[in-house]
Amino acid sequence: MKKVLSTIAILATATAVFAQGYLNFNAGVTPIFQTNTAVSTLFGGLGSGGVTGNTFAGSGANVGAYDYALLVSTYTGTVSSDTAVWDGSWSLALAQIGANTAIPMTSSNSVVAGRVAANTPGGTSSIQMTGWANGTYENIVLVGWSANLGSSWSVVSGELQAIALGGTAAPNEFFGESMIGYLTPNTSSGGAAVFGAADANGTPINNTSANPAYLFALPVPEPATMALAGLGGLALVLFRRRK
Repeated sequence: MKKVLSTIAILATATAVFAQGYLNFNAGVTPIFQTNTAVSTLFGGLGSGGVTGNTFAGSGANVGAYDYALLVSTYTGTVSSDTAVWDGSWSLALAQIGANTAIPMTSSNSVVAGRVAANTPGGTSSIQMTGWANGTYENIVLVGWSANLGSSWSVVSGELQAIALGGTAAPNEFFGESMIGYLTPNTSSGGAAVFGAADANGTPINNTSANPAYLFALPVPEPATMALAGLGGLALVLFRRRK
């Protein structure tokens, strides 16, 4: 009897392991993100008229300045149109992707382009998705932000929630999203491609070099508002001194 139970336990463990899917993060040379100083349309800005800059994959001060994360939501047969990814409707599929993680962002041939590359430890570009089984479809979106906005997605999503409710950001804080796709992982270590054309795994993220996702600037207090706040603070100090 003990031997039978032991065999069942081993089979159950093996099934749980092999049920997990793999995703492939090799994006070729397609730019995924570029910075833009225009205020994000997600937070009331026009999203146009800004100046394009570098991603963290540039050089000097830009290196390590941006983080990325893959978010997922339940796929119900239609690609999600929900871009308010900070409100709890999306969840983190991976630990965030930064300069020193297993899936780093690196520069493509252009200094203003960032991409996910096949340069993870061991030379593979795929990763096993714990908790995301092969055959299960999810909406996917890649988000990016300047590191001064927060060190984790939990922190950043809270900051974005506050901004969406009418708050403001500090100067030079950026946030952006790729287009939204959907897919199911492969069981093989090659993985389903997160970026690319539609295939049997679904419609992956497909930001072309002519239409990259932007890390837009976040709304900051107007100079007049800041001046009024300063005058208000000064008046309060003077009032206290008089008392």
